[in-house]
Amino acid sequence: MSSAAEPVVVCVLGMHRSGTSLLTRLLNHTGLALGEPGRLARAAADNPRGFWEHEGLRAVNDALLHSFGGSWMFPPDLPAGWLRDPRVESVRALARDILSREFEGVQLWGFKDPRTSLLVDFWRELLPGRIAWIVAVRNPLEVSESLKRRNGFPSVLAEDLWYAYTRAALLGTRPGERSIVHYEQLLAQPVEEVLRLIRELNLPCPRPDAAAVAAMREEASVALRHHSHGMEEVARSEDLLSSTRELYQRLWQGQDPGSLEPTEQLGAHGVPRPFAGLRREVARLVDEQERMRSALTDHEQQATEARTRLTGIEERHEREVSEWREEAIQLRHENQLLKLRAEHRFGERLRRVWRRLRSEDPQA
Repeated sequence: MSSAAEPVVVCVLGMHRSGTSLLTRLLNHTGLALGEPGRLARAAADNPRGFWEHEGLRAVNDALLHSFGGSWMFPPDLPAGWLRDPRVESVRALARDILSREFEGVQLWGFKDPRTSLLVDFWRELLPGRIAWIVAVRNPLEVSESLKRRNGFPSVLAEDLWYAYTRAALLGTRPGERSIVHYEQLLAQPVEEVLRLIRELNLPCPRPDAAAVAAMREEASVALRHHSHGMEEVARSEDLLSSTRELYQRLWQGQDPGSLEPTEQLGAHGVPRPFAGLRREVARLVDEQERMRSALTDHEQQATEARTRLTGIEERHEREVSEWREEAIQLRHENQLLKLRAEHRFGERLRRVWRRLRSEDPQA
């Protein structure tokens, strides 16, 4: 077990749509702190059980990627010595502020964001205590179909992202400090897989009680898996690059991932160099399309909010006009009553005066 004075930070890595949210929630059931609930990203239609991501730490990752001209779907080529780049300083200050304000003194905590896979060196430099890395892996064919369903990504871009994230997570961590978990096994045996991770990484987690075990099994039972492909489909797939097939097969079989360094034939993302430029252009176009779609969504939301406000104003005005109309009718009615009363009083006084004059007239 780790020293009681030494904090342990669990970092969940892996490609998007690979079960990182489910894994983080399962670890949370064993006592892993994730930050204040109000700081976690809200659930969405594509992840109704929650993302279990700290929004502040995710914003740090986004800022880093954007600083070098990239995004989560368009990983930038980070230059040598990028950690000392002036563009990193303000982001580093933001990260330190979050860590000191929200996690200082916490002995066992963690965070999940697939983007961290691309930025392991940044977090290794900042995080206190011992870091335990967990790499979530899912069949690349399933990830590709999931991203096509959610984002409309072409399969070549989804595959490139799968390789880039998985490669970066493996290159940035060492075998003795990381564990690998496969999405299929996590769904089939959630409790057993979590206990294996705790044991392999020597995490100071209490053994989950019956309530935690039941909650973990329930989480895994309702996890979304719209697409299912076996290893044999990966092995014979002509849609996947050989580098992708070989890496996934090695990981599935529990073997060393082998050399992941670029070669004369393969670039940094496992793409044959003659096609690297074309596939990067596809990625750039999809990234631009996603930004435009996001902007359009924002504008549509603003338009919807404006229409809602306008409807509220119109309804309020209609109510006010109706109230004014009713008030005018009431005032007109009261005026008529006052007029009748005035005419009646005037008539009565006139008659009394007339009777007095008649009584005082000697000839009457």
